[in-house]
Amino acid sequence: MFNTIKQVFRSPKFLVGFIIFSIILLTMFIYPIFNPGDPLDQIGVGNCAKPGTYVSVYDTVGSKSEILRLPDAESKRIAQKLSDADRISMVDWFGKAGVDVTGLDITDTDSLLKMWNENFVDKKLPGMTNAARRNYRLLDGRIKELQAGETLYVADMNQETKLLEERSQISKNDYVNLKEIANVKTLPLGTDVFGRDVLKELLSACKTSIMIGLIAGAVAT
Repeated sequence: MFNTIKQVFRSPKFLVGFIIFSIILLTMFIYPIFNPGDPLDQIGVGNCAKPGTYVSVYDTVGSKSEILRLPDAESKRIAQKLSDADRISMVDWFGKAGVDVTGLDITDTDSLLKMWNENFVDKKLPGMTNAARRNYRLLDGRIKELQAGETLYVADMNQETKLLEERSQISKNDYVNLKEIANVKTLPLGTDVFGRDVLKELLSACKTSIMIGLIAGAVAT
């Protein structure tokens, strides 16, 4: 018996299958411990949530923050909010203005913004419509807004005076440790169209399938 098991574990295919099965089995028992509840609970509202870790924005406002000065924070912030359509529009304006864009990588946010700030002027260029000029002006305004504004202000409604009162200020250099936030949820596979945890649904289905397989195997044995 021992020799038979030893020979079986020498098979690469069996080892791969055994490892995959072990991972599924461990995940099936471990994940529900940290994410209890019914697999069919609707935790999301609206469209499918992307995989990732979700943090309560409401709780971050009152959480303890630390000041960190990260060198690439500003670049990452602007790069995320600057869409592909905006980048293409910027290159399109360069072409109409006769700006040499040889070697320019539109994914390089710093270089793209530097060239834009150095060359953009709000005027009607040859072959440009008034609508296009207005769109370029709006784009320039959004870029300036992204590059400006060091602080966000959080306000609450005073129930007595019915006026907004400043509650706190959030600087660009304020960072919050996830451990300081009360509500953090990790969704490795996101949610489905009904707002349910996809991984929890899959693990629940795997648990049922494995139980059926064990019962069938026991009966056959």
